[in-house]
Amino acid sequence: MTEQVDLHFHNAMRDTRYAYWNALLTLNGIIATIFAASTFLADNTKVFTFIIVFVSICACLLIISNYKTAKTVYNKLGESTDTKKYSHLSEQEFEQFRKKEIEEATRLNKKIDRNEKVNNILIIVQLFLILILSLINII
Repeated sequence: MTEQVDLHFHNAMRDTRYAYWNALLTLNGIIATIFAASTFLADNTKVFTFIIVFVSICACLLIISNYKTAKTVYNKLGESTDTKKYSHLSEQEFEQFRKKEIEEATRLNKKIDRNEKVNNILIIVQLFLILILSLINII
């Protein structure tokens, strides 16, 4: 029963993380599209517009990197549970192998967390730049 509950929470965590990444990709895609199109409108705001588009693209690349890293983690961990594939290893060797795989997964998960934090900062930078751009257009 405990394993089912753990699996349920693990799946819920994964699903919410993916939903969050989808939201970030969507937001950055919208920002990049709108501001890339707006470069044709005003000469005095092209630098800010370029920076906003550049930051959006960087943020999208970070999130795409998160998807790739998560895929790698799940593939490696899933593979390492295949006892038939590693039947040539002794039980102790297999446990050592699993421990290394889990340590690698933990390291990669920290990378994902770091990318999320950077992405949150990039969103704040984008919003700040959009605010400045709006003020420039008002003045």
